Amino acid sequence: MLAALTLLAAETAFGGDPACAVWLSIEVTSASSVHVRAEATIEAPANAVLDALEDFDHFAEYMPRVRRTAREPGGSVYTEIDSPWPLPNIWFVSEFTREEVAGGWLLKWRMLRGNIRENTGAWWVSALPGERTRLRYEGDVALFSAIPPALLRSVAQHEMPRLVQAVRARAARGAPLICKETVTQRFE
Repeated sequence: MLAALTLLAAETAFGGDPACAVWLSIEVTSASSVHVRAEATIEAPANAVLDALEDFDHFAEYMPRVRRTAREPGGSVYTEIDSPWPLPNIWFVSEFTREEVAGGWLLKWRMLRGNIRENTGAWWVSALPGERTRLRYEGDVALFSAIPPALLRSVAQHEMPRLVQAVRARAARGAPLICKETVTQRFE
């Protein structure tokens, strides 16, 4: 009974299913950079989530704002992103590494070159009971020009839940989604 009341209270506080929450922390680290942390539960097996994160050849089909991707010699990946106005479109080439860690995988990237100063980060993909996955993201993005901190924060707050939802839908592989929308909550 207590668990049901807790779940109901959480649903009311979230405005939806608490399992559909994306826990988000955005720290503006300079006039042109942000550090973003996000965590969510995905209702798909960990290997399907990892497949979605590594499906670079098809990112433009399902990842928000990705215009195009291309594999480069040596395994690096070119990515072009349609940025929201007034920001210029972004492109970068990143090197990806995957390692097996306790309970899942760690997918890391670092930018080799691009029209932004920095794009580094990682996805942690951990299997949960019931064919679910804990997905955690941590990354740093820095532009070459100063952007108002409120705009940097706003872009991250809007785009990160969309990105998680895209991974959720791709990992579901056509199965009906339990989480039809993502609710954002802040890490405290």
